[in-house]
Amino acid sequence: MAETTGSPVAVRLAFGAARERAAGPLAAVFLGVTWLAGTLALGGTVTAGLDRLHPPGPERGGSLALLRGVPGIFGTVALVAAGAGVHGAFARTHARRAREYARLRALGATRGQVLGIAAAEALAVGAAGTLAGLAAGIGCAALLAPSGTGPPIAGDAALLAVPAGLGGTLLAALPPAVRAVRVPPAVAPREGGPAPPVPRVLVWIVLAAVAAGAVLTGALIGSASMAGVGAAMAVAVTAPLAPLAARHAANLAGEDTAREPRRTARAGCAVMAGAGAVASLAVLAGAARASAARLPPGAGALRGAVDGMLALAIAVVVLGMAGTLALSARERAREPGAAGSRARVNARWEALITVLYGTAAGTGLGLFLGWALVRARDAPVTAPPFRIGLIVIAVAAAGIAAATRAAARRPPPTP
Repeated sequence: MAETTGSPVAVRLAFGAARERAAGPLAAVFLGVTWLAGTLALGGTVTAGLDRLHPPGPERGGSLALLRGVPGIFGTVALVAAGAGVHGAFARTHARRAREYARLRALGATRGQVLGIAAAEALAVGAAGTLAGLAAGIGCAALLAPSGTGPPIAGDAALLAVPAGLGGTLLAALPPAVRAVRVPPAVAPREGGPAPPVPRVLVWIVLAAVAAGAVLTGALIGSASMAGVGAAMAVAVTAPLAPLAARHAANLAGEDTAREPRRTARAGCAVMAGAGAVASLAVLAGAARASAARLPPGAGALRGAVDGMLALAIAVVVLGMAGTLALSARERAREPGAAGSRARVNARWEALITVLYGTAAGTGLGLFLGWALVRARDAPVTAPPFRIGLIVIAVAAAGIAAATRAAARRPPPTP
């Protein structure tokens, strides 16, 4: 029978719950768009500066080719990492949303009403986060742009960041809602679930090996396109493999943590994505600085713009890690037996394992991809290890501090 009516009470309850759970996704959209818009605006200044110093022409490789590719690589990393952050923010509330959708269906809401509520929430979160992030990103670019490069180019940033922010939010929010409304209201969705079957895991491992081979081959033969495709494959395959590794990392924190491995996996994957982005961009920024030093004196300002893009990435990653770990602590606080001194110690231990696992895995992957992308453009890999090490250690230390604070300030459980 066609569903034509619904409960107004259910709809009002849904909008009230939506306001409560929108804080995490809203912050993720804001930080992601800030990062993307600021990177695109600063990247535009790098491209414009290079055009003034050296008109565009056929370039097979070397320092100039690397510098011309820097804005695109920084922008791609920002887009991928920001998308992962938004998807993770919505995934953390997926089980809760699914239960609320089932409750609404039981109260009389139609499938159309539930999907309309989900779409309205996604559009509101996406629009607010995107507009605020666009303004913040362009403002950060203006502050970080070195003198002599002119004002940041905001037009291209807006043309790319606004569709990315709105589209990424809808892609993260609507598919879970569509799946949830297909479940009968009497079936309550649960958090967690079994691990993927072994054949599927083996396929992912084989694809990861193929991606690593493509990246390595592209770097050794100087094929930027092959290295780029391999890097994209590596990032795509890492998404399903990382939670499996996080399940094993959760076991290190003891049975209390391993009972909800998906919570640790979500937080660990977010930390891994941030650390990997920072590590790869640090390698690229070091090589770009060395390449700019070989150009005419006017290219000195380009080094400042590259440093500005790296500084913006580090700031956004640290803030994103702090928010992710705080949300993970709130999830843990809602679990049975979350009170008491033992639970507080276990929460700190879980947060420490999450940061260390995510930072180590992300840094290793990021350094490898950064080296390959620089090497594939026939540019010397001159990234200073000491500087990169300091950046990674600073990010990890900030993550550990945020994790400890979040674990110590767990809110009281909510029904």
